[in-house]
Amino acid sequence: MNLSSSDDLQGGSETKILPPESYHIRDKYFVFPNASKNLVPVGIREYDTVSCRFSAFEFDQVTLCGFRLYSLGGKWFNDRSLVDAAGANKEYAYKLPLGFDENIPFNQRGDVDIDMSRVVDIDGKDCALLCYDEPANFGAFLYRGIPKLLLLAKERKIKSVMTYAAPKWAKSILNFIDPEIEIVHHNPRLVYAVHDALIPALASPEQYQRPETIDAFREMLDKSPKDVSPRMAGAEKIYISRRSMSIDRPGFRVLENETELVEKLHQHGFKEFIPEHYPFPEQMRIVSQAKIIVCVGGSNIYITYFAFMAELIVVLCGTRDFLFGFSNVVASQNANFSFVFGTPTERGSLPSHNNWIVDVDTLLDGMRTLNAL
Repeated sequence: MNLSSSDDLQGGSETKILPPESYHIRDKYFVFPNASKNLVPVGIREYDTVSCRFSAFEFDQVTLCGFRLYSLGGKWFNDRSLVDAAGANKEYAYKLPLGFDENIPFNQRGDVDIDMSRVVDIDGKDCALLCYDEPANFGAFLYRGIPKLLLLAKERKIKSVMTYAAPKWAKSILNFIDPEIEIVHHNPRLVYAVHDALIPALASPEQYQRPETIDAFREMLDKSPKDVSPRMAGAEKIYISRRSMSIDRPGFRVLENETELVEKLHQHGFKEFIPEHYPFPEQMRIVSQAKIIVCVGGSNIYITYFAFMAELIVVLCGTRDFLFGFSNVVASQNANFSFVFGTPTERGSLPSHNNWIVDVDTLLDGMRTLNAL
């Protein structure tokens, strides 16, 4: 199945919010010395320059199924394919076998085979459709959803957002864009007929680092309360913990020696920051004051969008599968950054989600060499 671009579709209108331009992520990183076989230091390659564009597309009616698959006139597309069909098809071919669209049935020819006898009608007037994979992931909401809304809201009034994201934290984030925005729950197991559909589309993850997006995140921070809990007030060295998520999902990318890591970082002045223990406005404040950040690859890395004072960000990863997305996030700041890979323990639900361990002593040796301890 090939996803269609906007040029292949009839009946839609495009509002170009940011024009096409040549843009690429900056190449700023440094490599840890003294690597062991269990700790592989890497630099991030400079990504190929891409033609970027951000637009809002409007359709009288489209069909939505699964996480992010739309149909119009018998042609299938998603938000990215509207502006970058080649990149969207490459991404789709990679993610489909990983189960990102497991709610969409396909026939033996690989074509979408949807039961259209049961369709839910949705009024999409002034409703931004944030339909993407990783739908319940806090990080994906910040990474794949919020940049589109921040840019779109500068151009027009948005009354509601259609998203699968958990309302308990999604609403607190949306309040910074507009307190009156409502959430329309998206169930990817249902088929929707969306009338007056409004689909914001970004060409590439690299475009999330455009100055307009970063400035919008700064505006979110400026709107947040200045108070921080006494425990984290003034913390310049923080470790963004995954321990709360490990309890909720014990077989899902758990860093099995995280307790050892926290204890040894604490000896060097680091404070453990568990995002789930704080409201979103306070999360932004805590990260924005830190100068040295160590974090575990996963949804919590995305809060580093607000690490405007950071001098160094070190990301610990149990897999390379999500390196592209993670690197785009940390590269949005002026900090030096590096990725450190641990060793999978083969106890996860999928190879890309294995539990893992990290060589803590080697990590500390590298940070000591960089005068980060």
